[in-house]
Amino acid sequence: MVQINFLFIYFNMHLHRYLFKVLRIILPEILNIMITSYKIYFPIQSASVRLLLILSTIITKFLHPNA
Repeated sequence: MVQINFLFIYFNMHLHRYLFKVLRIILPEILNIMITSYKIYFPIQSASVRLLLILSTIITKFLHPNA
């Protein structure tokens, strides 16, 4: 939980405002995610796995444009 809170604080400071609004809309799904180091594990019953995978790709490219 602490990692997720810090993660969202970091997003709030660095992501575009619209993208952060999208993340807040799917916050209940994101709270079901277990974040371990840089690996993200999604619950099988999650209905938004595909959307979250797309968003995680966008976020990664936004935060690390040279990666």
